[in-house]
Amino acid sequence: PSDDSIVLTANAMNRSHMNCRGALLSSGRVLIVGSWYDTGNATFGEVYDPDADSFSPTGAMAVPRSYPIVLPMSSGGAVVAGGWHPYGALPVEAVEQYSPGSGLFTKIQDALFAGETGWLLASDLPRDIATQRMSDGRYVLTARHRDTGETVLALFNPSTATFSKLALIPALLERASDVFMPIVDAMTNSAYVILASRQAGAASSQAWPMVIDLAT
Repeated sequence: PSDDSIVLTANAMNRSHMNCRGALLSSGRVLIVGSWYDTGNATFGEVYDPDADSFSPTGAMAVPRSYPIVLPMSSGGAVVAGGWHPYGALPVEAVEQYSPGSGLFTKIQDALFAGETGWLLASDLPRDIATQRMSDGRYVLTARHRDTGETVLALFNPSTATFSKLALIPALLERASDVFMPIVDAMTNSAYVILASRQAGAASSQAWPMVIDLAT
């Protein structure tokens, strides 16, 4: 980052990881998980140690997945949620936790929100997960219900490793066919959400922003 350049690491990864995601842990190491069209590669993650410039394998994940969301925890571990089956057939609902001490993953919830099945965490995050963090440490994402199509904000608490949901304005959601990943302003604890709607046969979409005050 000091000179905005990319260089090859001295050592190769242990497995191939395509359509993967990673997160910077409090130790300074990076957890990388997920892969596409290969269950083995999608089952095992890697930890990159920048001091040794090397990768070490993790234990097996509870659920192999591609395009996961990886969220650092206050304890030094990480939570892995969302994503898709490695062959793209089904989205993954289960949430699991990585422990750096043992190098193992443990499934902590069968569903994104405790006791509520059908909620799928959006995985279309084109930027560093740190950009989704509020000043109080929570992360802001979106989730959509598989059956009803309802979209909510999914708030991740890194201290408790749990997700809570914040409903959006129903009247606006009725007009929207897409709700994009929020842009978080940590200084004001606000989230900017873009909603879009495409009319049948229309050549372009209509879009409008929503500002959400997360401090109250």
